[in-house]
Amino acid sequence: MKSIVKILAAIVIILAVCAQPVLRVRALSDRSMALESVENEQADEVSDPAEAVTPSGIPYVDLPGAMDAFVDEQAATFASLSVEVFRGNETIYSRQAGYADIGSKVAADGNTVYEWASVSKLLIWVSVMQLFEQGKLDLHIDIREYLPEDFFRKLAYDEPITMIHLMNHNAGWQETVYDIEAQDPSGLVDLETALRRFEPAQAYRPGTVTAYSNWGSSLAAFIVQEVSGEEYVSYVHRHILEPLQMEHTSVSADLSDNQWVSEQRQKIMSYLITEDQFIELGTAQQFLMLYPAGAAIGTMDDMVIFAKALVADDGEGGPLFEKEETLTLMKEPTSYFGDSDIARVCHGMWTLQYAADVMGHGGNTAFSANLMFEPTSGLGVVIMANQAGETECNYGILSLVFGEYADNPRVKGIAFEDSKDLSGIYTQARTTVKGFSGINKYLGGLMPLAGTGDANRFQVQIAPGTLTKVGEHQYVLDNQSGWRYLMFESTNADGQTVLEMMSTDVIRENTVTFWLKTGSIILFILIVLASAVTLPVQLTAWIIRKIRKKSKVAQNREIRIMHTVLSLVNVSIGVLFFALIILPMGGGSVKIIPTMLQCIAIGINSLISIVNVAVLVRYWKQSALTRGKKVFYILAAGSGIFVSGFVWYWQLFNFWNC
Repeated sequence: MKSIVKILAAIVIILAVCAQPVLRVRALSDRSMALESVENEQADEVSDPAEAVTPSGIPYVDLPGAMDAFVDEQAATFASLSVEVFRGNETIYSRQAGYADIGSKVAADGNTVYEWASVSKLLIWVSVMQLFEQGKLDLHIDIREYLPEDFFRKLAYDEPITMIHLMNHNAGWQETVYDIEAQDPSGLVDLETALRRFEPAQAYRPGTVTAYSNWGSSLAAFIVQEVSGEEYVSYVHRHILEPLQMEHTSVSADLSDNQWVSEQRQKIMSYLITEDQFIELGTAQQFLMLYPAGAAIGTMDDMVIFAKALVADDGEGGPLFEKEETLTLMKEPTSYFGDSDIARVCHGMWTLQYAADVMGHGGNTAFSANLMFEPTSGLGVVIMANQAGETECNYGILSLVFGEYADNPRVKGIAFEDSKDLSGIYTQARTTVKGFSGINKYLGGLMPLAGTGDANRFQVQIAPGTLTKVGEHQYVLDNQSGWRYLMFESTNADGQTVLEMMSTDVIRENTVTFWLKTGSIILFILIVLASAVTLPVQLTAWIIRKIRKKSKVAQNREIRIMHTVLSLVNVSIGVLFFALIILPMGGGSVKIIPTMLQCIAIGINSLISIVNVAVLVRYWKQSALTRGKKVFYILAAGSGIFVSGFVWYWQLFNFWNC
């Protein structure tokens, strides 16, 4: 019996030992079969013509080489560049090039942090959609339901403002005027205080005009805060950054929510690089009062994690949402170009039109960033640069990957009629309309178009750029710096031609009205200069009379005094105008208290001018003057009246509507 047991035990041991390699072989065989299955699926995908190449026509296998060639070619145009191309969860290409700090030769790497700039707004819109998913926030009711009572002070229309309006940037607010940055962290205030302090005037009826608004986006973040009961920074960390394990991203205005990011931020410089200049801006760290709209900072890897969460495969809600329907809904249009079916905004995500339509967000501070993806294929691009206003790479790479709009099935090979004449001067809706800064609309951001020999091609006159028709009502603006984008031609309720671009409407001005307004600005400047020249002449004449001790010095003395006062007032208003309007256009500061005092001073000076003109006319009638002097003083009185009228027409005294 014992012998039989020993024999059986030996057989069991031998079988067990022999079975191990068999099991290993079977496991390896199973794994090999699984890998073969995946490879077959990938081969099937690659064999599908629709999946073998990018929308631009570059085979996926060749894309890394094409990307390297492009980055190398553009190396002289950037300081540092971090870029990744992905498809779903698969990384196709990733590279850090150049220097985070050129002077110290600090190369960009995986630990380099960049400002997200306006890409930060995607965190707002994801937060909004999360609360919508939970039934805590309705996208279509008046947002005043979620705000403290009497929150708004500058509304011009009674119509409801919805979260969709905020997402579409068509709630009607003009651009903010006052500085929304603090000089250092000690000057920062809480979000509600900042929103109340910097509230802009409502210039347009809700839903009628698209005009990009940092204030409106930050208002949406405040609503997230009010509805969730969590401070916005805390909310984003708990519900977005932590679930995605984005450990190297900061959201707060002063970076106090991530010490590592705060330390890394001091290691990267910002640059302004053009064909004509190369300027180091230092760290250029900003402390944004409206921080949700543009204060996020982090590594490229973290932004890629976030981007991939937005392009989760169909049938998945991804790590951001509990339901797949929410992510699907977020990618659906909420605004269209004109009366077309071309998406303009998808729940806060802007669209760009290439050979395939993409969505996401770009951003500019002292840094540049872009997060764009094609929702059907899941092909996406993340680009980050330590450079203000960089477009050659930020948009050149998008064209490289996604192609050109002329190859979009929407327009490719489709006949269209010749363009109507779009010649004229266009102004942006994203500007100021009310208050003292309303004059800025005619001092900057102009787009004058002129016809060419081609009926479907127009030339931008004051900057490089061409506008070319590619389909019915559809034009591509090429600013010759890497960015080519759709402009859709429509007509507004006032009968004006509108060119709708991604983030703002561009409206054709009435030619006569435009030149009357700009002419008034030119005439105002000429009068101020003439008054500035007149003052030393008047002073010299007074000194000469004193020296010669003329017997008739007292004659017409009152008129001369009034004329001198008039010149002083004109020059004073001119100096205040320069400080109030011209200096800020070059990057000067616009602080609330100094601006308020300047506006009040302009208003008082304009009243002094009117009183002075009245006194001047009175004495002029009572004095014996030569014909030449009468003409001279009439012109002087007219200049005073014009300058005062200029102040009141442009509301240069009005600081409360800005």
